[in-house]
Amino acid sequence: MKLKRSEPLQKPDEDRLFGEFYTFAKEIILSIKPPFVMGLSGAWGRGKTTFFNFLQNDEEITNKYCVIFLDAMN
Repeated sequence: MKLKRSEPLQKPDEDRLFGEFYTFAKEIILSIKPPFVMGLSGAWGRGKTTFFNFLQNDEEITNKYCVIFLDAMN
């Protein structure tokens, strides 16, 4: 039996499904003029940390925006 990977991914090319969504979301994010605030909300294991990691590791995003991770649980 093969178990699902539970660690958050770091880059979109590591994920065949979520990577396509990230590409779409990135286009929208880059079209917004700063300043703006974005929050991620969802159940455990739904990809919030993975999405944040994709943003944080994307040079095109970090050159335009300051990406800050706030973990309210810790």
